Amino acid sequence: MAAVVGIPRADLEAAIRRRDAIRDGVSVPRRQPVTRKEGEIQAAIYDYLCRYVPGVWERNNRRVVAMPGAGGRTRLVTFGGMKGSSDIRGTLAPHGRAVVIEVKREGRYPDEHQALYLAAQQAAGAIAIVAYSVEDVRRALASAARDSERPRGGP
Repeated sequence: MAAVVGIPRADLEAAIRRRDAIRDGVSVPRRQPVTRKEGEIQAAIYDYLCRYVPGVWERNNRRVVAMPGAGGRTRLVTFGGMKGSSDIRGTLAPHGRAVVIEVKREGRYPDEHQALYLAAQQAAGAIAIVAYSVEDVRRALASAARDSERPRGGP
């Protein structure tokens, strides 16, 4: 079977079995579409940026860890990043424009802290993106590039 980029092998095999069953006259119920996990989407976007978009890119490494606390209780300790900071941050080369990307899976939206962070970054001149796929990032960066090439009003 030929490899198809972005489609898991199990999904391809299931589609082929369904096609064969329909051809043989057997009724086969459709499987509900599987939504990609946010981490998978984030990894794909980060890979795209590192390979094809000149600049410096980093992923948010914010972690919450359960640590032993006073009196035998467990306390949560946060390491790295501020609350609401984006999943992927970077600086476009060669002009140095900041880019912040909040990655979400379909049907999910940025929470209040994430929305405020994106708005603050955008107000400071960054390209702020809520991305559900690599294509969303590609489109947003292309649009920002076109906007920066437009002549600005002046005397």
